[in-house]
Amino acid sequence: MRLIRLLLLSFGVVLLGFLGIVLFSRPAVKITSFALAEKVPLAAEAEIRTRRPSRVSLTVKGRNGAEDLQVSFSRESRTHRVPVLGLYADYDNSIEFTVTDNTGLIHRLTRSVATDPLPKDYPDILVRTPPAGTGCIGNAVFVPGALRPQNELYAISFCH
Repeated sequence: MRLIRLLLLSFGVVLLGFLGIVLFSRPAVKITSFALAEKVPLAAEAEIRTRRPSRVSLTVKGRNGAEDLQVSFSRESRTHRVPVLGLYADYDNSIEFTVTDNTGLIHRLTRSVATDPLPKDYPDILVRTPPAGTGCIGNAVFVPGALRPQNELYAISFCH
């Protein structure tokens, strides 16, 4: 009888240990898909799943000394589909995902994505930053010759 109790106790410990390994071996954060956008050049989409409700932020690492591009998403969820914008053409881009769960635990994951060169007929895009002290924030984006040969298509700038 004593032997049977000991065997049952041992079996229970092994079974609980196995279940613990199975349950806790799942990663807390997993990027379930990461793919370049089909119709938008220099963009991708990532799907991230977490065990706990979490918030996601990402950083596209700058190249050749350029600043990193950072964006945060405030929605708290266990499943996220986030756009990855600002990729460089014809380059192996590095993207760092930072996932903060509802207990404050931070997970960092890095992915790389190689992009093709832009098509030859893609228009040149100029980005101009307003001078300091002009009361303007942001950048102006111009696409030369898109409507008429010497005119610029549109500008985005925030001035007050």
